[in-house]
Order: sequence, then structure tokens, then C-alpha cells
Amino acid sequence: MQIRPAKHTDRKEILEICSEVWEGHDYVPRVLDRWLEDAKGQLWVVEMGGKVVAFGRHSLLGPGEAWLEGARVKKEYRGKGIASNLLDHFLDLARKEKVQSLRYATHISNVASLKMAQNRQAKEAGIFHLMEKEVDTTYQLPFEPERVEYSNEAYESLKKSLYIRKSKGFFSYQWKFRLLTPNTLKSFLQEGQLYQYGRGYLLLYPATPEHPYLYISAVSGTQKDIESLLLWTFNQGQKRKATSIFAKIPPEKSFIELFYRLNFQTWEKDGKPDIILFQFIPV
Repeated sequence: MQIRPAKHTDRKEILEICSEVWEGHDYVPRVLDRWLEDAKGQLWVVEMGGKVVAFGRHSLLGPGEAWLEGARVKKEYRGKGIASNLLDHFLDLARKEKVQSLRYATHISNVASLKMAQNRQAKEAGIFHLMEKEVDTTYQLPFEPERVEYSNEAYESLKKSLYIRKSKGFFSYQWKFRLLTPNTLKSFLQEGQLYQYGRGYLLLYPATPEHPYLYISAVSGTQKDIESLLLWTFNQGQKRKATSIFAKIPPEKSFIELFYRLNFQTWEKDGKPDIILFQFIPV
């Protein structure tokens, strides 16, 4: 077994592995070319007998903060410890880079990923409900939130919000999670957006050609402020060429009831949290 950096010539075999994931609807093919070029992260493959049988991506989100994503194993090679070996490789990288934490998020249906975390004694850093709503243009709102830049006021509002507190300090975008700090908020705003309405703030991650979805990353304010900001988001979907709006909300009854009332749907019918955020502390 050899673990090495991915090459452009691995593309075909990587895509073949992706075709076995999520019934052929894996997101990795949409981002693969960027991953192969991205200097901030490194895509690694596992090669056995001259064939690529697994891959995963390791990247640095910020100083001392590493993220693992897109780990996939070819179907006939699953259950052989390959994913765990790949994780050990990433933990070794994290130690060499003096990283304080390595995190990844997974859906509860990903049994292999859950087992990998258990085998390597990962800490459960948070649980969330993955909720989705199709773009809806029926809401006609008489207001427009103001897009604002970073401010201490906005940071403190989000930090003290029920949303962030129940998320154990984390906010999310796409499939990533980061602890909210002044620096991580400033970093997020290089691509994400911050809006203010009343006393409330909304963190929104825009749709891209690779990910044609809007992501609600965090929200603060009164119940009325929050509901107004969410309703406004619905109208933004079509304008921003998004097909759906996603949120990973904390297990807090008031938020769950609000999102259901606004016609968000969960992927799991039993209503239980379905996203788990794991954290390793490399030593």
C-alpha cells in the first residue's frame, strides 16, 4: 500500500470511485480539478497493485487548524482498514505541521467513517441537523437587510447567539465547520457574506458553480430578526443561481421548530441529528 499526493493522471480512477458514492451524486467530481490545483490543500491517493483504491483531502483552514474531507474508498476495497491508514497518514501530517486540531464531519449513514473515528478515538465535537429547502420565490418582503463588513458588534452578537452557543462555538459552510473567533469570521468573509437586519446578523455562504447551494452558516438576533433574515434568504436563491438552501442547525428545539415551520426538510425522517463533527488532537 502506497499513500502519495494525487496527480492529474489519477483523475479517471478517482472519478470511478466517486461514481460509487451517493448513488452517483457525489460532490467531489465538481471540485476535483480545483483540488488538484489548490496549493492550500493536498489531495492524497492510496495505491495498491498499481491501482488507485482510495483518496482523501487534507487542508489547513487557518493556523493550527486542519480539515479532512472527501475520503472515499473503492467499493471492493472497503472494510480492509484502508481509510484508517489514510487517516493515520493525515494525523502524521498534522503533527509535522504542528496542528492543534484535525476535524472532519460525516453523515450518520457513513458507517465506515463512524467506525474510523471510533477506532482512532476521535472526540465528538458537535452534532447537527442537516436541513434543506428548495429555492422559493413566493415571499415578497418589504425590506432588504444591509450587507456589512466585519465589526466587533457583529462578532459579539454571533458569539453570544443561541445558535452558536448550542453549536458549541462552531459555524459551518459547505461541509466545513470552524470555531467562531474574530480571525475565523474575518477569514470566512473573504468569500462569505454578513447581513444585518434589526439587531440580528446572518452569515451566508454564496452558491458557486461547484456548489449551487446557499448555506446558512449562523444567525443571531431576536426570534423576529432571525425569521425575517431566513425569509429574505429564500428570495435570494434564484437571484444567486442556487437550487437549494442548506443549514446545519444545532439540536435546539426552538431552531428546529422554526426551520420546520419555514418548510425546511431533514434528510433523516426520525428527526434526530444526522451530522457529526469529529475532532482529533494530534500528539
